[in-house]
Amino acid sequence: MTKAPGIYGGRVCVSVGDGCLDCFDLLDRKAVRRYFETDEQRQREDEIYGIPLEALEIKGPSVSPVNGVIAALAATEFMAAVTGLRLPTRLQEYRGHLSKVVVNNDPPRPDCPCCKGIRSKGADADVER
Repeated sequence: MTKAPGIYGGRVCVSVGDGCLDCFDLLDRKAVRRYFETDEQRQREDEIYGIPLEALEIKGPSVSPVNGVIAALAATEFMAAVTGLRLPTRLQEYRGHLSKVVVNNDPPRPDCPCCKGIRSKGADADVER
C-alpha cells in the first residue's frame, strides 16, 4: 500500500498455482534483503547509517478493525481453497480509505525467478536464510 496520510488497507495473496508476490511487484526487495542478513550484517549497516534502519521506516498504528477485514478475507480464501467451494482469489487488496476490495487478475510474470527457480522445490532449491 502507498504510505501516505489517510491511505490504509492491506493485501491477501493466495499462491497455490501460479504467481507470487514477486510476480505482482509487491515485495520490498530492501526488506527481503534485510530479512536474510545476519545480525552482524544488520549491525554493520546500522553503524554506517548511524541509526537503526527500522527507526527510519514510516509505519502507522495497527488498527484492529482493519486487521479483522484482512483476516476475514484471508480466512475466506483459505476456506475456498481447502473445501473446493471455488478457486481461491489469487490477490485481493483492501483499500480501507475507499471502502472497497480490489481483485487483481493480472497474469503472473512468465520470467519470475521465484516461481520458475525455487517454487515447490523444497530443499532442492538450495536456499538458505
